[in-house]
Amino acid sequence: MNQTRKIEYITHPDTPTPPSHQETGRFSRIRIFLTVFIIAFAMGLIINFSRPEVYQAQATLLTSAPTAVDQQSLEADIQHVTIQQQ
Repeated sequence: MNQTRKIEYITHPDTPTPPSHQETGRFSRIRIFLTVFIIAFAMGLIINFSRPEVYQAQATLLTSAPTAVDQQSLEADIQHVTIQQQ
């Protein structure tokens, strides 16, 4: 009952060999990346430029004459107090 199995390899020299996986894989990855990048870039531009324009700025500037270094300010300036309360 000693059976030996043989495997026979059949080759056909007339059939063309397919391109290697590295050649097709590299092109496929670049094509997929560029497709996804262009779609995401276009969607971002559409969203960005479809939003309404908002140009808004606000500033408050409070100026006062400095007191001398060795003196303390005794009176409150009414104009400055009013500006600070806004």
